[in-house]
Amino acid sequence: MKKSLFYVLSIFVIIINFVIVFIYRTYYPKIFLIPVIALIILSIICKIKRKKRIAYILMIITVIMIGILAFYSNGSRKEAEDRYQNVGFMTDSDVKSYNEQFEQYEGEYTGRYIKSLIGLVISNNVSQDEEFMKVSISGVVTVNKEDVTLPQQYGEINEQSTYSVKMNYNSYGKVESIQIENLRG
Repeated sequence: MKKSLFYVLSIFVIIINFVIVFIYRTYYPKIFLIPVIALIILSIICKIKRKKRIAYILMIITVIMIGILAFYSNGSRKEAEDRYQNVGFMTDSDVKSYNEQFEQYEGEYTGRYIKSLIGLVISNNVSQDEEFMKVSISGVVTVNKEDVTLPQQYGEINEQSTYSVKMNYNSYGKVESIQIENLRG
């Protein structure tokens, strides 16, 4: 009874592991190897203990999992490369933390706050090496991702006027651009 319980629990753990791997395959494509290695080890233990039928079943499951690994690894690699192009190695909490510095300006604000936002964006863009970490501004003021100085329109922003600020996000939820419109002058 104890031996069969060991095999059932082992297979259950491997299945749970496989489900977890399937969820995180985009971030860690090689994580698929964990359940495959576990199955191979379990099938070797079965062969040693002369449980050949169970060993053959486990080997078949291993072959199926290797096929799934081959099928998903191409898609995972493409997804991972796409994610890197848009947010690098940032986790969701990193993206949220990064966005917060800009999101505090979202809504309606006076020109004084808009000037602070423009300074923040330029400072961010100068300090970032990666293109995906840079932010652009459009609308009343134009700041491109490669700009390192204040734009010419900066002096035209009336500190007493009210402006609307809207964030635009990429497909991974990172602030990509900021739209500023003059509401009242």
